[in-house]
Amino acid sequence: MKKIDCNQQIEIKYQKKLKKHVIIGIIFVIILLFFKFFLIPRVQNYENNKDNVKMIISYKQDKGKLSLKINIKTKKISNLGKAKLDIYLDNRLIESNMLYISNKNFTTYANIIYQNESLLSIILKSTGNNNVFYSKRIKIRG
Repeated sequence: MKKIDCNQQIEIKYQKKLKKHVIIGIIFVIILLFFKFFLIPRVQNYENNKDNVKMIISYKQDKGKLSLKINIKTKKISNLGKAKLDIYLDNRLIESNMLYISNKNFTTYANIIYQNESLLSIILKSTGNNNVFYSKRIKIRG
């Protein structure tokens, strides 16, 4: 049998502890990734789709003009009806419209003149306190 001196015993002990800590760390990272990619998005998706109203925004920038296409999709017929659409640039109300959502796939357009604003926020308040929020940073083009 080989005789193991004290330094080698300490080194072997630290290697075992290091392996144990690495394995525990890998398991912990796998659990965190599971929560991040599978569990949390499902809960957020449930919270966001509770009202079954979705808003899809597409925009196009010209020199000082911002053209918005706002597509409102709803799954329930009960969500149809009056709605208020507020458009903000840098927390300043630019446009406020009352809409009547007549079908499940409703599209409206807006043209906005802007200067140095960089944050576009849109709030849709429909019947039954169903609020849908949209916020996006826009790049300044001149």
